[in-house]
Amino acid sequence: MAGYVSIATGVTAIKLGAINSLPKPADADQILAAFVVNSGDPAIPLSA
Repeated sequence: MAGYVSIATGVTAIKLGAINSLPKPADADQILAAFVVNSGDPAIPLSA
């Protein structure tokens, strides 16, 4: 998670294995949902 993201850093993060991106500002529900998705619940979408 980063406080500042540009397109270049986003692309680099994906290339390095990031599987998720949250819009800014992200609320607590979005952050918690990202962790659930990472643990394998395909019913929860990666983006809203």
